[in-house]
Amino acid sequence: MVGAGARDDSVPFSAWELLFDGKNLLSSLYGGCDLRRDIPRFVSLWRAGRLDIEGLITRQITFGELNDASARCGTAK
Repeated sequence: MVGAGARDDSVPFSAWELLFDGKNLLSSLYGGCDLRRDIPRFVSLWRAGRLDIEGLITRQITFGELNDASARCGTAK
């Protein structure tokens, strides 16, 4: 499962699936990123030309446009 559900969403599974199908239940917040470790690594990869950060940017916004952009993405509360 990828993404965050609502507070009252449930994910049904059986103990059988965990044991006999070898499934695991693992949580992750923000991909489990360790900022002190990962950000310098990402910067190094970018500087070496091995990480295309610019290719991930589809649009730039100003700080004042942040709430509107969040609302368009469905992330604003």
